[in-house]
Amino acid sequence: MAYATYTDVQLRLAAWLSAFTVPSTSQMTTLCEEASAMLDMTLKGAGFTVPATGTSDLIALRGYVADYVAYKSWQIAFGDDEIPANLEVMLNNWQSFLAGIKDGSLSLLDQSTEVGRLGVVYSRVNGADDVTSYILNPFRDEDYPTYG
Repeated sequence: MAYATYTDVQLRLAAWLSAFTVPSTSQMTTLCEEASAMLDMTLKGAGFTVPATGTSDLIALRGYVADYVAYKSWQIAFGDDEIPANLEVMLNNWQSFLAGIKDGSLSLLDQSTEVGRLGVVYSRVNGADDVTSYILNPFRDEDYPTYG
């Protein structure tokens, strides 16, 4: 499943599209599919369910994929010389998004990798006779001691 379409890419390249002879519509569609697969691999590696299906996620991912494919389409059509600054920004946004997903600083809006952590109990041994158990709370910075 591709997160973006030729039309999404076309919106980003409207000012230059008449100058394009390559890539074709079908080639841009293939680029959208390839970029979406690359994105799914990154998301899956970070613990997300793929393909993403949440409304907000699909909107955001469509933008990132379309940005990347717009950059790649320009590169295919005209090479690396004189790439417009806004397309460089699009590439940087794509790369930053992937890096943020990989390092955990960014997440999807409609799903979380934190699911299942609530209620995890762990124990901390503070000494031979001092063992305290805690319930891990992923929604706050502190943990809650258990009693009994």
